Amino acid sequence: MAKLAILIPSYNEIHNLKKIIKKNYNFLIVDDCSSDGTSSLLKKKKIKFIRNNKNLGYEKSLIKGMKYIINNKFQTLCTLDADFEHPINKIDTLYKFFKKEDLDILVCNRKSQNRFLEKVLSNFFYKKHKIKDPMTGMKFYKISSLKKIIKNSSNKYFLVELVLQGIKNKFKIKNKEIKT
Repeated sequence: MAKLAILIPSYNEIHNLKKIIKKNYNFLIVDDCSSDGTSSLLKKKKIKFIRNNKNLGYEKSLIKGMKYIINNKFQTLCTLDADFEHPINKIDTLYKFFKKEDLDILVCNRKSQNRFLEKVLSNFFYKKHKIKDPMTGMKFYKISSLKKIIKNSSNKYFLVELVLQGIKNKFKIKNKEIKT
C-alpha cells in the first residue's frame, strides 16, 4: 500500500511542474484544461494525472483529485499548489512530523500571506480555533479522516471548510510553519 500521495491542481504551470515532478513521489496532477502542454509533459514523464474537460478552477480541481485519491490505496494526502510556492524539499520532514504526531490534518502555515483577506482570516481562525492560515494550499490529511469530512463539504469555501469540518469532528489538527 502506498502511503503518501501528493495532489497538485494545475493550470498552465508547466514550467513549475517540470521542477516539482523531478522529485520521486506518488503525484496526482489535476490539469485544469491547461493550454501550455501540461498533459503532454505528464504523459511523457509517466506522471499520473487527470485532465479536466473544461476549466473548473482551483477548488473543484482539488476536490476531483481528493475524491480520486481517497478511493485508492493511500494513507496520507499532501496538497501543494503548482506555483512552486511551497517547499517541496520539506515534504519528507513534514510527513514525518505528521506521522509522529498522529495527526488527522497538518496545516502548513505560511510565514506571511500575500493577500489581505488571507491575513485577516488567519488571525480570526487563530483567535477562534488556534489554527493559523487555513487557506494555505499545503496541507497533509489522513485519508481515513478526509473520507469522513469531504462528503460534508459544500465545496463553497473548500480550503477553510475542510479544516472547519476537522475541528467539528474533533480531529487532531496542528500547524507547522513553512517558508514560502
